[in-house]
Amino acid sequence: MDYFPQILTLGWAKEIDLLLFFLLQFLLPIGLIPDLLWTIFYSHHPVLFPLQTLLSIILTIAFIAGLYQFQNLRGWSLVWATIQGSFYMVHWIPVMIVTTLKMCVQRERARWVKTEHRGRNG
Repeated sequence: MDYFPQILTLGWAKEIDLLLFFLLQFLLPIGLIPDLLWTIFYSHHPVLFPLQTLLSIILTIAFIAGLYQFQNLRGWSLVWATIQGSFYMVHWIPVMIVTTLKMCVQRERARWVKTEHRGRNG
């Protein structure tokens, strides 16, 4: 929360990007657990899994566009780099789920102290 005031000065495009990053990387993976349990126990259709699938497709298209534009990859090297990047990004979902569950169940170990900021010149 130390940087919250600065976040509001980024401009609307970066603020939306940051909000979507937060939703995609932190909230959605954690929400997949209750969505899966609800689907299993109540035989309902999943709600968040289709959203996760859609976002994964969008992420794959963004991988392809970025690799094409900035790495000048074409053909099979573009496909292979996209597959590698997608597999790398998939690891984030279980990492966020396990980390959040550990924080919920484990006792507090570390004492967190506020970092002292000296500003831009210090």
